Amino acid sequence: MVQNLSLFGPARQYFKLLYYQHELIDVSRVLLYTAMPALGLTTFMGFAFDVAPFSGTLLGLDSAFVIVSVVIVLSLFPFALLLSFVLRMVTVSQRTLTIGPFILREEEEDAEDIGAVDN
Repeated sequence: MVQNLSLFGPARQYFKLLYYQHELIDVSRVLLYTAMPALGLTTFMGFAFDVAPFSGTLLGLDSAFVIVSVVIVLSLFPFALLLSFVLRMVTVSQRTLTIGPFILREEEEDAEDIGAVDN
């Protein structure tokens, strides 16, 4: 009976790991689907500002064009970083999401294995 009960810990951890990997994939997809309209709205609002107060040139370009370009780049940069990080995590999670043997080793065996690797 004790041996059967000892299997609940590894099984629980295994299913929790699978659950978190699936949730990470789902949350990442939802985040990407909702970020695109938000990005479009941000870009639209960047183009819809009043150009009257920004007359003149800056670096040989119209000041309004430079300001809008900077705002768009600044709004895209965090999204690009988040997108690259999420896509990397999703790819790794999907490629390593397999069902296989899950064996929990004893602490003494782990210590011996670590010592063997260090030597």
